[in-house]
Amino acid sequence: MAEAKAEEDARARKEAAAREKAEAKAREREAKAQEAREREAAAKARAEAKAAAEAKARADATAAAEANAREEAREAERLAATMAEEQRCAADDADRDAAVVEVLAGLGLTDLLSLFREQEVDDDAFGSLEAGDLREMGIAPEAVTRILSARDGPDEDAIPEDLLCPISCALMKDPVSADDGETYERACIEAWFAKGKRTSPATNEPLDTLKLRPNLVVRRLTASFLDGRLAKG
Repeated sequence: MAEAKAEEDARARKEAAAREKAEAKAREREAKAQEAREREAAAKARAEAKAAAEAKARADATAAAEANAREEAREAERLAATMAEEQRCAADDADRDAAVVEVLAGLGLTDLLSLFREQEVDDDAFGSLEAGDLREMGIAPEAVTRILSARDGPDEDAIPEDLLCPISCALMKDPVSADDGETYERACIEAWFAKGKRTSPATNEPLDTLKLRPNLVVRRLTASFLDGRLAKG
């Protein structure tokens, strides 16, 4: 009996050991399966995160591109508006001083155009300018006479340039010759010297002397011109 019981106990222990070994293998398989599931879940999470990041990057890039496109469109509109305004202003300027441009171009004095525009001399102002106004702008007396003659057009009664004072651009009543060889109205050249100037009003070159000499030839020509006017009535 004892021997049979011992054999039975041995079988029971062997069965228990087999069951324990099988259960251990089952737990090991489950652990490995769980680890595999966790790795798969982690990989899936990483893939989803990567996809989400890539989608966000694409969305951000698209938004940035759209923003840039809108800004470029606004900049293009601003540039177009600026160019249109500049063209309009240029057209306005051309319209405002068309007569000025025509006169200066006809005289070969286009270098003075910038001066006229700096002084904001448009056609309206140009029509009312006098010799003194042009001289104050720094224009040489000879050019002043030419500009006024071209502006006012041909005139049968126009005063010959030789009889006009280079300073006042008016008919000389008391013509005198200065050291520069030019003839001036006495009152004008004396006023020039009275300002302390010792240069030629016509050339701006220094004068050796301030002595003035009556110009009898110009005086006679002036008298003849005035007589001719009286004769015409």
